[in-house]
Amino acid sequence: MSILMDTNAYSEYYRGDKDIKGEIDLARKVLITTITLGELMYGFKVGDKELVNVDDLRIFVANPKVRILQLTPNAARNYAEIKFQLKKKGRLIPENDIWIAAQVMETGAMLVTYDSHFLVIDRLKVWEKCMARK
Repeated sequence: MSILMDTNAYSEYYRGDKDIKGEIDLARKVLITTITLGELMYGFKVGDKELVNVDDLRIFVANPKVRILQLTPNAARNYAEIKFQLKKKGRLIPENDIWIAAQVMETGAMLVTYDSHFLVIDRLKVWEKCMARK
């Protein structure tokens, strides 16, 4: 199984979340998007431990199991479809999260997140712990 980590999943992992650590341990592949990297780096910049956090992230992505995803034309098509469907439902979510969802759909991975707004996206594989927090 492959998982794709949302920004809050990475943050919770480094705060010691045992459920997320368990998912990472079980996963064959751990994906992280450049969108998530940007959100994390911004958070590091406005925080008071930027250098420590950047080093921790560098160690995390050096794990052979971890792969950083770039945006592709297929992800762009998924983005357009997701945003269109959300607009029709009147349920828009943050823009970056639409991009993350598009990459989840592209890879077929399961999204590990605690953001329940992802649950409004049809056919998106979302971690069961997210559903429990809904």
